[in-house]
Amino acid sequence: MSDTSLRTSRRTHLFGNLFCWLVVLMLGALCAGCGNRSAAPVAGGIPIRQGFSLAKSGNTTTIDFWLREEEADLSRRFMLAVEFPVAHQATIEFVRKASPAIRAQVWKVDGDVLSPMNVLDMSGMYAAYGKSRLWHPSTSRPVQSLLHLQPDGNDGSMEYVVAGGFYAEGYGHYRARVETAFDLPVFEGVHAELVIDQFYNTGK
Repeated sequence: MSDTSLRTSRRTHLFGNLFCWLVVLMLGALCAGCGNRSAAPVAGGIPIRQGFSLAKSGNTTTIDFWLREEEADLSRRFMLAVEFPVAHQATIEFVRKASPAIRAQVWKVDGDVLSPMNVLDMSGMYAAYGKSRLWHPSTSRPVQSLLHLQPDGNDGSMEYVVAGGFYAEGYGHYRARVETAFDLPVFEGVHAELVIDQFYNTGK
């Protein structure tokens, strides 16, 4: 075989190998892409915890969460609560005496359709005792109604404060929107968390 033929053969072999590697890499990338598209992100189930400052009015947050059969008991009420360290005794006393309020609403999400849930604070729950599931959603619209905070107890480390509760309408995707309604300087420097979970105690 001549030198020219040998060089041509080597180049052909080299290009052939490069082509094969390119095909393998492209197929690998394609498979990886398919795998990523088919793997849905893990949705956030309860309990949901999110830091939230109550010190200034107008602070808002929106939380998407999912109720699943293995995590949620639909016969029980769900809650929006605020938790913060018991070391803030002045804040705890203020909440006990003043029952400051926030605004909140919860929707069940079905595609682009949002169905409002009946969200009531503790006073509303007592007023609607036995009829909470029939309470008209307009009574808990966040632009009109306030949810007054009420302490529920503590575990020696964190203070548990209930904002409101609601009954869910089936498993699936839900969305909560919370807004501070007033300036509450007593919460300056307090690391508070919003909590969405089954109600403390039984919540029936």
